[in-house]
Amino acid sequence: MAESDDDRFDNLVESLGSNDIYAGSFAAEELESYGEKSIEPLIEAAVNGKNMLVRLSASAVLMRIGEPVIEHMISQLGADSLKRKR
Repeated sequence: MAESDDDRFDNLVESLGSNDIYAGSFAAEELESYGEKSIEPLIEAAVNGKNMLVRLSASAVLMRIGEPVIEHMISQLGADSLKRKR
């Protein structure tokens, strides 16, 4: 049975947290093809990844995605600041 696109995405996101640094780095690079859908897991990997290679790969992909990442981060910062004010 062929893997669905959603299953493949989920597997790549799971691989970001793998102890295998090459699998995690490869997953970050592959997630680029998902564009904006991959922003949240890539930010998480860039900030909290288990190893430097995965964090660097995730950061590089985020830079290539570009402007949508900035928009996402600004909206997250706004949401976080609203939570703190309450």
